[in-house]
Amino acid sequence: MKRVLSIALVLIMCFALVACSESANDKVKEYIDENREEILDSMEESFAHSSGMTCTSSIKVVDAGFIVNININELDDVPEETKEQMQDAYDSLGNTFEGMLEDMQEELPELEYFTIKVCDKDGEVLATIGAGK
Repeated sequence: MKRVLSIALVLIMCFALVACSESANDKVKEYIDENREEILDSMEESFAHSSGMTCTSSIKVVDAGFIVNININELDDVPEETKEQMQDAYDSLGNTFEGMLEDMQEELPELEYFTIKVCDKDGEVLATIGAGK
């Protein structure tokens, strides 16, 4: 639960800093391009602090939103039951993520969605968090 809240706080911080530009895609892309390292370092540090695990992450702008992949370096061959439990935990926070998106849209109305994919060390998706689209 702490891990999810940490990730959520990092996302709030990221979106609060989105700069103005010509289109939603351009705004998000420009911001990500300018702040990629800072965003990912912050996310990894926040996740590692809350979970005690190390991770690597990447971020990609797609249309009027973005996708963050967080790969947990200590995890592989995660049982289906554990994946389902992780997804259920994130799903229970759905209103939190929708609220985050609404807050971000106050600053950037063109922003349609964000997605976070929590993955094992090989990139297999264990759970998906997101809002919008």
